Amino acid sequence: MRVLIVDDYPPKLHLLQHIIGKIRPDADLVVAESFTEGRGLLIEGEWDAAFFDNRLHDGSGMVLMRLARERGVPALVVSAHDPATREERKCIKSVADVTKLRRAITGAFEQASG
Repeated sequence: MRVLIVDDYPPKLHLLQHIIGKIRPDADLVVAESFTEGRGLLIEGEWDAAFFDNRLHDGSGMVLMRLARERGVPALVVSAHDPATREERKCIKSVADVTKLRRAITGAFEQASG
């Protein structure tokens, strides 16, 4: 299983890697640290799931999530900040509640498995 993670904040990136590694130890994790790098990898690669930071220094994780879903890739936006808009609340998961975050990540993997 190939998993793309796009995040530019090391503590959150490490948390995601840890949680994903516990849920799917067989996952091949590929990390991008910017919107630009992540977009390129998303377009050029084959992915089973993708996780994006909402507020990247050079773009929005919401844009990447939409692109991933257009390509049929289960995707989730993860943020250290609480979602502001109604749309964001539907698809952004906060790292503040690790239990809910684990459930959301597990759900993305279940969707990827079919």
